[in-house]
Parts: sequence; C-alpha cells; structure tokens
Amino acid sequence: MRRIGTQRALGDEKRNDLLLALGWWRERSRQFYGSRSAAEEAFYCVWDGQNADGTVHDTKTECAWPFDGASDQRVRWGEKVVLDKIALVMIALSSCEVEFACGAGPDAERRANALKRLLGWEMGRLGAKGYAEFLALLRYMLVDSPAVAAMDVSWRRRASLAVRELNAEELAAQYVAANGSEETDPATLEGKYWMGLRGEDEAATEQLDAFLVAQGVRQEDAEAVRRALAEEGECECLCRGPADEGVELKALRYGDDFCIPREASDFDYASPWFRGEWVTEEQLRERIESDGWDPEWVEEELRYKGASFYDEATRPNDDVKDLCNIVWCYEAVTTDAGETVRWVTVLGHADGSAFGQRAIRSRRGTWGVAFFRREVTGRNLLAARGLAALCAPDQGVAKEVRDMAANNAIVGSLPPIKAKGTRTRNAVIEPFSVINMGINDDLLWMQPPAYPAAAKETEERLKAELLAYVGVSDGQTDVTERRQEEVNWFLRQFQDLFVLMVEAAQDHASDEALAGVTGEGDVQGLRREDITGSFGITLRLDPRNLDNKALLDKVQAFAGVLQSIDRERAVDTLPVLRHVMRQLWPEVSGEAMRSPEQLTANDLEEEKQNFALIKAGVMPRMDTQGRWNYGARLQFYQQLQEENPDAIAEMSPVAQENLQRWMEALEQQNTQFGENAEIGRTGVEGVEG
Repeated sequence: MRRIGTQRALGDEKRNDLLLALGWWRERSRQFYGSRSAAEEAFYCVWDGQNADGTVHDTKTECAWPFDGASDQRVRWGEKVVLDKIALVMIALSSCEVEFACGAGPDAERRANALKRLLGWEMGRLGAKGYAEFLALLRYMLVDSPAVAAMDVSWRRRASLAVRELNAEELAAQYVAANGSEETDPATLEGKYWMGLRGEDEAATEQLDAFLVAQGVRQEDAEAVRRALAEEGECECLCRGPADEGVELKALRYGDDFCIPREASDFDYASPWFRGEWVTEEQLRERIESDGWDPEWVEEELRYKGASFYDEATRPNDDVKDLCNIVWCYEAVTTDAGETVRWVTVLGHADGSAFGQRAIRSRRGTWGVAFFRREVTGRNLLAARGLAALCAPDQGVAKEVRDMAANNAIVGSLPPIKAKGTRTRNAVIEPFSVINMGINDDLLWMQPPAYPAAAKETEERLKAELLAYVGVSDGQTDVTERRQEEVNWFLRQFQDLFVLMVEAAQDHASDEALAGVTGEGDVQGLRREDITGSFGITLRLDPRNLDNKALLDKVQAFAGVLQSIDRERAVDTLPVLRHVMRQLWPEVSGEAMRSPEQLTANDLEEEKQNFALIKAGVMPRMDTQGRWNYGARLQFYQQLQEENPDAIAEMSPVAQENLQRWMEALEQQNTQFGENAEIGRTGVEGVEG
C-alpha cells in the first residue's frame, strides 16, 4: 500500500535529536526519584535493619536503641487511604451510567445504543489482567510523586493453533455445502471430493488442499492431512482457530515507563514524549507482518537482548535477559496551515528505526494513551502530589509516638526491683532468681512512668487531620463533598480512556468480532455501520448513591414528592427505577428491568386472554394496585371496535354486558391511577361476575 504523507524516513540528524531529547527528559524525570523513594519508605513502612517481629535488636557492630527488643512499629494509615480510594473509584466505575451522544438524526439513538453495547463488550473481555491494569494505574496516580500515570490503549488480535480431529466423511459434507450451488449436483461434488482425497485428479486435489487450508489446516500440513484421511478416514492435526481480539490496556508509570516535558500542560500536544517497552523476540518478529516493521532492523535489535535502551543501562538484567527494550517516540508537529500532525517512531539499540516516522493512525489522530493525575495544583500536567508524600510526615510522627508507648509498656510489664539492705545492693533481677536477704533488708518495685495522655491525643489528632485532608472519613468527620468532587474528577479522566477504547474498536475490530457483540435478547450482533462516526461519552454518578442507605432515603423522598405534586404524571419514573436497580443490584438489573415497549406488549397479551375469558362467559379479575397499563388495555378494545366490530357483535348478550362492565372498570382504574392519583381512592377489588 502506498503511504502518501503518512510515513517518512528518519534521518540520522532527526534520530540524534530524538535521542538527545530522550536523555534530557528521562534524566529530568529521575529528579523525582529521591523524594519519591524516601516518601515510599515511610509510606510502606520499609527501612534498613527492619525485623519481622516489629522490634529492634543488637547487631555485631552496634547496640539497639533504646534497648534490645525495643518497639519498631509500622503505621499504615496511607496504605489504608489508598485502598479506600481505589475501592471507591472501582465501585464508582462499575456503578456509573455511561451515556453516548451521537448528534442528531433518525439513527442517532440506535448508534448510541450500539456504541454503549460495544464498550460493555470490551469491558467484559478485559478479565483479570485488564482489571489489574486498572488497579496498577490507580496506585501509580495515587501514590507516586508526581502523582500521575497513563494508560496505553491498543487493539490485540492473536491467532492461535488448537488440536482438532478431522473425519473424512464429515469433511465431505462440509465440502459439498461450501462449494455447492443450485446448478451443481451434490453427488458430483462429493465424487470430486473423494477423487481429490485419493489424489486421482490433480485439479480436484489442489482444490481439496485449498479447502483444508480454509478449514484451518496449516498450509505445510495440508498434503499430509489429506493422505492420512485417504488412508485411515480420520486424523489429528493442529488447526488455526478464530483470532482472539479485543482492546488491550497497559498502565504506564511516570519515569519508569514514560516521560514527558515538565512544562507540558496538554497531553495531546506534549512533544516530544517517550514510552519504553520490553518485548519478546516473538513480539518483535510478529510486528514485521502486522505493523510493517523493517526485518533487518528487527534482526539487529535481537542482538541486544537484556540491554536497556530507555534509561541507557548497558549491563543485562537477569529478569529481562531474553527481552528487548525499545522506545516509542512521539512528536506533535504543527503545519504552516495551523494543522497538527502527530508522528511516532520506534528506536532501539539498532541503527535507524523500526519503520521511520509514521503518522498516528488513531481515528482523531491523537495519542492512543490516556493521561491521569491525582489532583490539579498547577497548570502543568506534573503538578500533582502523591499520597505517599502527603502521608509520610504524619506516619513518621505517629511511629515515634507508638514506639514510645510500646517501649513504655514493655518496661512497665516487667518493672525492675530495687533491693535495700546490707547484704544485697541494687542489681538486675532475672526471672526466678534467688535473692539472699537479711531480716532487715527490703524490696521495692520501681514504677515506670505512666504513658502520657498527650501522646495518645497527638496520634489521634494527627490521624483525624490526615484522613480529613485526603477525603477519608474517620467515622465522625463528614467528607461527602470531598468524595463527590474526587469521584467526579476521576470519572472525567476515565471518560477519556473509554473514548480511546471505543475508537480502537472502531478502527481495528473485525466484522467477525462485531458480529459476536450481542445484547439482551438480541442475537444479531453489531455491524460496521452501527458503530461508525463521531460520538461523545458522559459518565454520570452521584457519589452519595454509593451509600445504599442514603440512596434508599433519596428514593423515598422522591416518591413522596412525586405522589404529592405530580398530578399529571409528567415525570417518567422508569429511568429512576433503572438507576436504583443498577446501584443496588447491578448483577441482575439488566435482566430484571423491562422496557416500556415490553411492558405494554405484556399488558396487551394479558388483555387478549381476558377478552377470551369474557367471550367464554368468565369475568376476569381486575388489578386495583396500579400495576397495569390501563390506558393501553382500553386502547386495545377501542382498536378492536374500529378494526373488527363483528368480534364484539357476535358475542352473546351476557358476554357483551360483562365486556361493558369490564371496560368501565378499566376506565375507573385509569382515572384513579392517572388524574386522581393524589386522592388515593381505593376503587374496586374486582369486577363481579
């Protein structure tokens, strides 16, 4: 395929410029490592000389302080905060309403529903690996300094080989079905199949080999499979299965996995920025065919297994000794016409690049990476502080207080003894020691100092202030507003990620994969035209709804207001009920909720049965609890009178009288639960026969 303006060569000068920029920004990202490491040691309670039993001990070179066996406490407030926030975000993601907007037009709603189904299919296929990437992303953006992270979005399509047993008789039927037509005699086709299988006709044999390859048999195995089927009637071989495809996510850590210019304020226009990746030999060779990488460059790069290129380390690491390190280099270039083109190239230890420079192939021409940060403290993207840096000082003070308390308890549990007399002087008394004492000697227990209440109060105050600052309740402080603002900020960022996930499917999903994206009660699947075009995504969630008690109180208040003022029944309660069901019972809400069309159809089917009972002289029982669509049932009879009046005229006089009474009862219930709903009139319990 010719590439006109979408790919260009990478000259030596341009390559050197990228390498200089990589070294500069990579080194600048390292400047955070010192403070990040120090904060993480206190955050995760990791330090030199740490003992698993939580105490300090004498070593060969120095004595423990203040004494051997003294306390060495762990304070894990920050880790608890992180776990609470990760749980909050993940629950919010699973509980929020995802709404698609596809502009105006008659098919806008249909496309929006199709895209929503597509995103749900992608999320459902992520599995444990994808869920782990979400968790890693959140930990990077919550704990690190600066508190940022990125999520790479790509489309994965991998073919696989599986063991399959082939039978000559079954293949004959499939051969006839695949090659048959109205003008072709099946018997003739089957005869051609057997001739090709036995090698009696050269043209038939070639066609049969092509058929076997189409069935998944490898090209190099087709002849051997055909001979085995001819001789034994069956065989076992490796066959290609359907390609496994779907969106693939990879959480990126700032500094370790990627670096950006520190003055960047808009990630889409960050230039240049770099992403490192460790890949296997198979992955490198695979990209020759799938992405058009230079085979000679790949072969040269394979000579540098285990050598890091992203951070310029030269000594191989045993953990990655069989992997190759490559760097993705991204640039945003503005043309004279004010248009922005985004370029990508892949560099490594090998000279040149994997494919030169190539324009980004995403739908909107933007990076296939979503950028995340914990907070906004300035214009630049990196202006975000991590929880490790915020929590470490409080945890450090709390550790000192706890250590003093524990040491005091250790001393106080075994107080020393002061011996007074002529025979025994002050001495350290070991357990079960025998003390020789005279008649005038005396023993006194030394009382340790009481643990000061101020220290305990200081620890509690530090913890309460820390939790309040980071938006986690201690059971007494109301942090609802802080939680709401925090969840809304996270959802705005995940909104960008979901857009990339849908666009990846729009660009790369095969027709076969889309056909397997089915909804509730729908076996048709999606088509290419269902998901094309631009769209917008909105994630809606009130964080207060994550509390079931608060949600139920909210629903009860809504029901009370609705009953007292909505006399015209202007409020559509179905979206409210659907949202409540999703919040309380997400695992069954999809199956439990029925659409208004389904409800109306059920009412009409029931009313047809009621009409049959009335014709037979049996009076049905009326629902008086407002659970029916009385208006739709009345409309059924009105339409029946207009379209088929004979159906009523042919009824017996008694049946016609019962039908009249039945319709009057429907009118009454329709009025009661419509215009006069605020009156609360009970109405009849049924229609007497």
